[in-house]
Formats: sequence, C-alpha cells, structure tokens
Amino acid sequence: MPEAQPPAPEGSGFDFIKSRVLLLDETGRVLLFFTKAQVDTNPTRWVTPGGHIEPGESHVEGAARELFEETGLAVTPDALGSPVWSRQFSDEREPGVFKTNYEEWFVYRTARFDPSSAGWTESERVDMEASRWWSVSELEQSDELFEPAELVPIILDQLDQN
Repeated sequence: MPEAQPPAPEGSGFDFIKSRVLLLDETGRVLLFFTKAQVDTNPTRWVTPGGHIEPGESHVEGAARELFEETGLAVTPDALGSPVWSRQFSDEREPGVFKTNYEEWFVYRTARFDPSSAGWTESERVDMEASRWWSVSELEQSDELFEPAELVPIILDQLDQN
C-alpha cells in the first residue's frame, strides 16, 4: 500500500507539489535511482533524488530534506540555491486515476559517494531498486527510460554553466 502523499497547498491548482535535485559529481555524472511505479501502467524508470514537499515546507527546503532522506547527503537549503528548472505534468496513481504535479528542480555538485538508504521511507524501500552515477554519453546511448524526457538537456545546460 503506497504511503499517503501530502496534498498540494490549497489554491495551487495541483494535486501534488514536488522538488527534485540534479546531483552532479566532479566529473559531471548524475545520480539517478531506478524506481518502479506504484501501478503497472506507469513505467519503471530512472529518476533524480526528490519527492513531495511537506506542508509548510518551501521547495528548496523539501529538496534538501529529500536529498538527505534518499542519499544521506546533508546540505542546507541555501547550498541548493534557486530552482534551475520546473515542470507541470500528470501521472497515473492508480489505473485510470491521473493526478497533476508541479516540480521545481535544484542542482548540487558534490564528490561522488555511495548513497545511503538509511533515510528511505517504507515505500521507497519497495520502489527504489538501484542507484547509479550516469555520464551524459551513457544516458544518450542507453535504451533505459529516464524521467523527465528533458533530462539530458537539463544536465547539459547545468554543465555548460560551469
């Protein structure tokens, strides 16, 4: 049974509000998690660390919290800076039940490390099957599914800013 997700703030127009972190190592590789969806109609795919913001939490606070919970890497919200990208999308939570989502994305650069699962929620322990640091060329050559579809251009944009 999936864990209850915090609802989006009233008046936001979305069912769920999320934050994600594009975590890049010193060589420009990105950390991604291989996750299976909660319903069979959603694809299993590679995603960045991140998730739902909690009530009263800002996007950047949620991004820092999610990064710690999913990887063990503790950073301050200030270290994440301003969002580098955002998106609105719909996904299928149950067969035939679609929900609207809004995400803000942050970027953080770090030395490569092995992520810790110590802070994972019960559902993350079921959904998250693997983690891997990917190079842009590996992403471009892979037949795996990555979310969002714009992942490579987002990474390249951030690498160009260094």
